[in-house]
Amino acid sequence: MAGWTVLGRSLCVGMLLVMCVACGSGPQLKPETAALPERVELVNVPFFYLSEASGGSSVLAAVLNHNNVISTPGLIEARIQELAKGQREREALAVVARSYDQAVYPLSAELDALIQQVAGKNPVLVQLDKSFSGPGGEFALLVGYDRRERILILRKGNARRLHVSLNDFDEQWAEAGRWAVVVLPASVLPAQAERERWLDALRALQQQGRDAAVRRGLTAAKAKWPDAQL
Repeated sequence: MAGWTVLGRSLCVGMLLVMCVACGSGPQLKPETAALPERVELVNVPFFYLSEASGGSSVLAAVLNHNNVISTPGLIEARIQELAKGQREREALAVVARSYDQAVYPLSAELDALIQQVAGKNPVLVQLDKSFSGPGGEFALLVGYDRRERILILRKGNARRLHVSLNDFDEQWAEAGRWAVVVLPASVLPAQAERERWLDALRALQQQGRDAAVRRGLTAAKAKWPDAQL
């Protein structure tokens, strides 16, 4: 019996160790994320090859064209020089997006928030650490995920479909400050929209003088939150 007790304890310890390793193997998604489709890929999102070192202009051009706004990486770079020269690149990209009457909606610093948007058919613009081993640039466009395989699918650099593990992505995203935004026409709310985040996006549009876009955004907000003071 003593031998069985020792064996039983050893098995329990072994199982606990396996469970701890599994828990520490990467970021854990929230239970509500399990209600989303297991696999989504936004195959119709355009792709532009790397036009400059960071990749920011290429991924923003892809988002704009996905939103039926004709642009190119070259046009994005020209607008950065015109409208946002000297600003941090992610801020410059946001300024340029707004110049096309697009709302730049910031996401919370959680993988679940990014996956929710992709499940809602919205590509997500992200910034990753410069040391990321993937091809080209620090900016990328999240266009897909597979929860079972625990991978994300990115448009990045010259890679149209870069598969990255949740763990690798989360580490490199964290190193870059967990910045992620959805860029949408001002009349279109993001998936799982939060009122204050949306109003912040509209305020930023207003600061750039895009009043017509702001009115469209407020109309969408009133339809979503009819009882709110806007």
